[in-house]
Amino acid sequence: MKAKVQLFPHKNLTTPTIQCVTVPGDVRGEFDLLANIRLAKIVLGQTTNGIALTSNQVHKMLTPHRFFVIEPKFAEKNSLPTAIINPSWAPFDTSLTAEEEGCLSFPGLRITVGRHNTIRCQFWDDAWKSYTMLLTGLAARMFQHECEHNDGETLLKHLPRVQRFQVLGRYKNAR
Repeated sequence: MKAKVQLFPHKNLTTPTIQCVTVPGDVRGEFDLLANIRLAKIVLGQTTNGIALTSNQVHKMLTPHRFFVIEPKFAEKNSLPTAIINPSWAPFDTSLTAEEEGCLSFPGLRITVGRHNTIRCQFWDDAWKSYTMLLTGLAARMFQHECEHNDGETLLKHLPRVQRFQVLGRYKNAR
């Protein structure tokens, strides 16, 4: 069976990922991480509308490390590397923007989500270069969305409980 995007309600989607730690000389550990990043890039490349994908969204992932990969054109347009390792972020200001969002793990589902429009983020790329930068607009929204996946959270967390059950019912009936 080939690797593919993991669909809701698979348990991996609600399981937090593991912080990536490098130890000097740990060639096997770094090889496993890079193999996982390569696998995620392949799976993302097979999608038609995804801009990013986390390790716990990939079926058959060896170890769900804390990283996500970004579609190359989107990454280049936003001056980001295609692999984001150990991401974290904080709001840069208090303004939120509510926009409709989708998710590769919930095909066809769109939910309006309020997110910070500008964030300060920190991460490493797959060459272990450290980054601290400001992101705005869609890049900031994507970064927050993918960090939620890394934390074992899904889009559904943004819905009130009753609405969450209604959306889940419609989603399951549509599949």
